[in-house]
Amino acid sequence: MCWFLIFSIFLQLPFEGILTSELKSQLETANESEKIYVIVHMFQRYPYEEIENLSIQEKAKIFKEVAQISQQPLIDYLKQFSEKVEDIKQFWVFNGFHMRATKDIIERIAARNDVWFVSHNAKIELPPIEKGKEIPCRAIEWNIQKIMADSCWAAGYTGENIFIGHIDTGIDTSHPALAGNWSGKWKDFVLNQPNPFDDHGHGTYTAGIICGGDGVGSFTEDIGVAPDVKIISAKVFNGGNPYWSILAAMQWMVDLKVDSGYNIRAVNNSWTSVNA
Repeated sequence: MCWFLIFSIFLQLPFEGILTSELKSQLETANESEKIYVIVHMFQRYPYEEIENLSIQEKAKIFKEVAQISQQPLIDYLKQFSEKVEDIKQFWVFNGFHMRATKDIIERIAARNDVWFVSHNAKIELPPIEKGKEIPCRAIEWNIQKIMADSCWAAGYTGENIFIGHIDTGIDTSHPALAGNWSGKWKDFVLNQPNPFDDHGHGTYTAGIICGGDGVGSFTEDIGVAPDVKIISAKVFNGGNPYWSILAAMQWMVDLKVDSGYNIRAVNNSWTSVNA
């Protein structure tokens, strides 16, 4: 079954890869020895429809095999240019990888028929948080009332035993509204700090919307839709951070779900960029 699916998607007709317009602009001003971060997207697609009824572990096995088989010829090719290529990081959460390479290598691989496209590795700049007006405390905030989440609490649906992924600026696990909501899983893709923190505030804010407060308990500022959810947090922002750190965080989340038994139901990516 698995190998049949892999073989069948390799029968698709390839087409020439392309460069994104942003990357083309970078290459126009780059000197011959400069190495530029790029993200390479392979042409081979994952057979989503054919495997929709398989378990997550079975799906992941097929995705990994498709990614490994389709990426390996290009990876082997790039090994010939050790002075021009570095920092290769392969993914299977999507079929591709990031690397740093010189202009001639980037243009060469974009012309291959096993490459879908090569994109720039932009930096995402988060705007500062603007503090809103102080409002009187109330037991149930307007956002909860708007979607009638409190009705779900009354029926016993509070997010208990549910894991939610959280990719943002970090999380302040000591915040009183998040007491008991941290799962114990954290990874910092920016500064590699071992313990959770949030040096911007946006991540703690979005975590609060997910699970801040205790629902029908004694806490007086409930803003979280699912107060008993456990948060798995990845920090990917600290000023201007590249796309690849977000991809790495997504890969980490999927690996936790597939390999470590954390049944992550959703991953929150509630952010934008001032240069988006």
